[in-house]
Amino acid sequence: MKIHVISHCEVSKDHLLRLKKLGDVRVSDMLKLSDPEFVKSRVDADILMVLPRPKLDFVPYLKKCKFISIMSTGIDGINTALAHKNGIKMSSVPEYATESVAEHIFSLMLVLARNIKKADEVIRKNKWDDGLIVESFELFELKNKTLGIFGFGKIGMRVSEIAKSFEMNVVAHTKNVKNPMPDIDYVSFEKLLSDSNFIVLSAPLTSDTFHKFGENEFKKMKKKPFIINTARGAIIDEKALIKALKNKWVRGAGLDVFEKERVKNNPFVKFENVVLTPHVAFGSKEALDKMIDVSTDNIEAFLKGTPKNIVNF
Repeated sequence: MKIHVISHCEVSKDHLLRLKKLGDVRVSDMLKLSDPEFVKSRVDADILMVLPRPKLDFVPYLKKCKFISIMSTGIDGINTALAHKNGIKMSSVPEYATESVAEHIFSLMLVLARNIKKADEVIRKNKWDDGLIVESFELFELKNKTLGIFGFGKIGMRVSEIAKSFEMNVVAHTKNVKNPMPDIDYVSFEKLLSDSNFIVLSAPLTSDTFHKFGENEFKKMKKKPFIINTARGAIIDEKALIKALKNKWVRGAGLDVFEKERVKNNPFVKFENVVLTPHVAFGSKEALDKMIDVSTDNIEAFLKGTPKNIVNF
């Protein structure tokens, strides 16, 4: 049984030992999936363990593969339709990064609310003197502010719990309210836009959520909120967000995800009121360990004939 692990996350010795008990293991860097020759001739194995969002579609070149263990909750970028058509089963990793992403969301919120970027720069550039005006930082507290959460799955729920510890008011807009949480005001999309001081995106990328936040939506944001996106970049129309920042329809943004990633000259770097991180919200040590653990569990379950965490169609 040949197992091919394709990831830019480090696979520990302990995880490799687990995998080697299941078959002959080969490990490749995720960057290899941008090489057409590698994709055509060297990806295939009985089992793949791979991160989502590869540069190139490798699924058409799989001839031996019986199972793909996707090392993520999101499965975008994987040609799941063709894999399913070709009889390849797939599993994902549910809820492994809830705490990591929720904490990252609040890191971005606090950096923006307390203008940490500007405060840090004052000291680094030796500008701290008697002429420093505190009011110029435009600092404010989270307490009593309204946090709007778009998408209310496990991460959205955890964000709401943390928000309550800051004594924030929480409103949420979600497609289906299965188990309503107390003290959460479930509102229309329009009301979320108009009432929020912060808007956190916590929904999957689908045909319904693609460019859900565009120019019209930004214009409806009466309180000029901060926009926080750790979900998927394409939920926001980035050209519209740039226009919103220039016209001050929003106060600023904290972005961990983008429509195009791992590219030069990100258009948001010119904005002082935007905090940028390179899609690392999920990447705490604890979350990555769990991600690889569950991905390996999924392979073990498949080989035993009792697959779990299956991607459904």
